[in-house]
Amino acid sequence: MRPFGRAGFTMIELIVVIGIIVMVFGFVYPAFHSFLKLRRMDSAGRAVLGVLNEARSEAVSKRKKLYVVFLQDELKIYSAAAKGYLPEERRYSKKGIVKYRLRFAGEKYANSADIPDRLAEDSGKTPGGAINAPHPDNIYLAFTPTGTVEFGEFKDIGTGEYLSGKDADIIFDQREVEDIKGYIDIGAAGRVAFRIGETDAIQAQ
Repeated sequence: MRPFGRAGFTMIELIVVIGIIVMVFGFVYPAFHSFLKLRRMDSAGRAVLGVLNEARSEAVSKRKKLYVVFLQDELKIYSAAAKGYLPEERRYSKKGIVKYRLRFAGEKYANSADIPDRLAEDSGKTPGGAINAPHPDNIYLAFTPTGTVEFGEFKDIGTGEYLSGKDADIIFDQREVEDIKGYIDIGAAGRVAFRIGETDAIQAQ
């Protein structure tokens, strides 16, 4: 028995409390860890989604063609009218935890490491005869004043494959996580969609 008037816990009580804490942590941690993984993936996907929608909205409202240029950890918007890139920073992944693969750009960019990490130097060349377009060595999509998307030399993967989980225009991978992927579908008509899935039918090359 505890002596009368003595405050505190006995050793047995402390062991029981610690055991309960360990048990609760064991149950809570996996769920919390899964929540963090989903949160990171969702944040990255919606950041990219936001840039694509922003470019489309601005192109329509200002009646000017805009280009979204994809780099390893960020996206940039090029304005043909301004003949340059908009100054705002548009990073989609903190510390590179989440990376994307640009499936619409083909096997050349099947791995995130193959995507340029900086803009190509402007040499005055323009792809496809376009005026004031980004350097052709950059990976980009054009958003027109009518709201449509021009894939140029690249290929629209198709909404059907996105919905079936077979492929997508953009696939997100998370460092040391194999069971959760993010998928973005970019339709030629300008519609952009994002979802998170537990499997990835297309593996990095």
